[in-house]
Amino acid sequence: MTAFPSRSWDVFLIGGASGVGKSSVAGALARHFGVALAEADDFDVLLEHLTTPEQQPALHYWRTHPDFFSLSVDEIVAVTVESSRALRRGLVAVILDRLEWGRPAVLEGNYLTPELWDEPELRPHVQAGRVRGALVLEPGREQLLANFLGREPDAGPQALRADVSVAYGRWLAAEAQARGFPVLEARPWHTAAQRLLEVAS
Repeated sequence: MTAFPSRSWDVFLIGGASGVGKSSVAGALARHFGVALAEADDFDVLLEHLTTPEQQPALHYWRTHPDFFSLSVDEIVAVTVESSRALRRGLVAVILDRLEWGRPAVLEGNYLTPELWDEPELRPHVQAGRVRGALVLEPGREQLLANFLGREPDAGPQALRADVSVAYGRWLAAEAQARGFPVLEARPWHTAAQRLLEVAS
């Protein structure tokens, strides 16, 4: 039986804008500690199919208003923030369930924002160190363009998406700093996983 390093937390949250490398570092962290890895953004898909646009307009926005390119960067960021807020109560329930049943995990996703730290039900677990987290930040537009192109070459350069990630990253970083939430710079990339391990140890 494999012996994994000890850890002080039960649930570790990794947030960040699209294209910053969350999945890679989250996977490395989960493997290191031998815990489950979950993509919180999957809950967006689940709830979209269990609700109506009238019940959860933010979660249905991209299906009811599919013209992504007609919106400004600020408008797209605003929709993303509203989506994260629509998911927040569900995410809290998932985290509390894992704590109650002793199922440790790393959760990563665009919608895991530092605003989760404001939830009264989570606050005692955050203060006790059972729930921890970090924000992965990549502020460079050109780097994000390269990341998207490397990951999805058939889509070509995704300039608007990169601009949205830069702007959403700025919003996330400001929210993180206001709450003392750790921020992990994505670069240098070859040390990112190790630096996250240091944050999570």
